[in-house]
Amino acid sequence: MSVHRDLLLALLLQASREFSTSPEGRAATSSGLLDWILLALAALGVAASIVLCVKYFLRPGESSKNHIKRRVLRDEVERGDRV
Repeated sequence: MSVHRDLLLALLLQASREFSTSPEGRAATSSGLLDWILLALAALGVAASIVLCVKYFLRPGESSKNHIKRRVLRDEVERGDRV
């Protein structure tokens, strides 16, 4: 089985090397305004998701007494696990 996996990996690496050096594998250059607009929108989306990820990681905001977090923490305390 290992021989088949090694052969498959070698073929995959060879194909990726050939693709990256061929004209079809070259990246297109951005020349139009639409390209820059799409790039800016994508960058804004990534930045917004990072900001929201950090925000909700630091201050999750679930204050409901019925939230699943409360039940899990309560079960751990009852069993004597450290929180």
